[in-house]
Amino acid sequence: MNEQELVEKAKNGDQRSFSKLMDSYMSYVYRLALRMLGNEMEAEDVTQEVFIKAYKSLKAFRGKSQFKTWLYRIAVNQSLKAIKKQKIVKQHVIDEIEDKVNNNAENPLDSVIQAEQKDYLNRSIKNLPPKQKAILLLRVNDEMSFKDIAAIMKRSVGAVKANYFHAIQNIQSQINGEIS
Repeated sequence: MNEQELVEKAKNGDQRSFSKLMDSYMSYVYRLALRMLGNEMEAEDVTQEVFIKAYKSLKAFRGKSQFKTWLYRIAVNQSLKAIKKQKIVKQHVIDEIEDKVNNNAENPLDSVIQAEQKDYLNRSIKNLPPKQKAILLLRVNDEMSFKDIAAIMKRSVGAVKANYFHAIQNIQSQINGEIS
């Protein structure tokens, strides 16, 4: 059974179909929430909230976008709400960059330098405004296109590109400020 059929059956009250959809996207939603919130328990809570909200709102899903895009939009919004509600500064790590930093260490001095660079990067990402942080994480970690991010964030592609550009600029200026 394809995803569209599962969505239609779930909209008509078939809980097994919704469970299959949940199983398909649970790890994606959790990883997104974890990257945005930086805390496993909070990510688990947000993941549960996302699927509760998705279940309650499923009949409103019109199929104009992919189900995954619609679900990611809910996940981003719930994560942003959690950040605002709790006003907790979270630390985010971009997995690809961290792996490159860890894998390129050839001697102890390089390891220290790379650890400092990673620390600067993490602090810079942590200090980004929530929407810039979300766009950066979706683009870098999930390798989403600007078009898909725009659909998730309910913004124009141009606005998403501008936010991404500003996030990169903010990170660069924060890192340059700390190094000087």
